[in-house]
Amino acid sequence: MISKEQEVASNELMDKGMQQTHGCTQQEYRNNVDKMIEVEKKREKDYEKSKAF
Repeated sequence: MISKEQEVASNELMDKGMQQTHGCTQQEYRNNVDKMIEVEKKREKDYEKSKAF
């Protein structure tokens, strides 16, 4: 079981990664369908690209 501090730190790291990679926070991602579609299309493209190698 993780502590509340670990959970907060983990969420902050995930938000930072999401911001750096996709230009939005997790909350923005969850609340904006257009942003969610954009992010998922980019993830799918990156996945397909990685399979090519």
